[in-house]
Amino acid sequence: MGQFCLPYTCRRYCRADRNRRSYLATPPNFSEDLEVPVGQSSTKRRVSVLAPDNVTDLRFDVSSIRRRSGAMHFANNVNALVKAEEAQRTFVQTLTKTFAHLPSGLAIFDRARRLVLFNPALHELSTLPVETLATRPSLHDFLDEIREARVLPEPKNYSTWRDKITSMVTAAVDGTYCETWSLPNGQTYRVSGRPHHDGAVAFLFEDISADISST
Repeated sequence: MGQFCLPYTCRRYCRADRNRRSYLATPPNFSEDLEVPVGQSSTKRRVSVLAPDNVTDLRFDVSSIRRRSGAMHFANNVNALVKAEEAQRTFVQTLTKTFAHLPSGLAIFDRARRLVLFNPALHELSTLPVETLATRPSLHDFLDEIREARVLPEPKNYSTWRDKITSMVTAAVDGTYCETWSLPNGQTYRVSGRPHHDGAVAFLFEDISADISST
């Protein structure tokens, strides 16, 4: 992805198409939007400019550096990134609607292992407040929270607890994690883990207490 410089005094945006032909457009107040605030040497922001067709919005991440004579601006085209982010949001919204009425608890952690999606059943089965889940806790923090809430088998050796979490994630990524949790309150959960979109991992929590008691 190439970089190009936008002179501070220039109110025109120039780009080249695949045939290297240049086009000019005049987005309103473009220079004013890129001013570096007094007291700062540089800024970074995402801006939108109108393409030559006067219909399409083009998105750029613009880094602005203060100079003696004004400022210099460097912009990276992030249209593909913006589209990917929008697709991800749509995907999450679709999943949320799909699993809203699922009786099993669903927790999806992204590639950084932060909670990015959960359904109402997870709140009920984990007993964690929705506000806590909405803070996007890490997988480690989430498991620590449900352990404190006694919705997790108490580890016999806490020093090996973190190692167990690592093994749990590895098995989930491989699609082989499935365990039965006997909770201190007498309930029994079946917990399974599966790989998910873009390096994420999904865990499904099922209350199988009734099935266990009937056997």
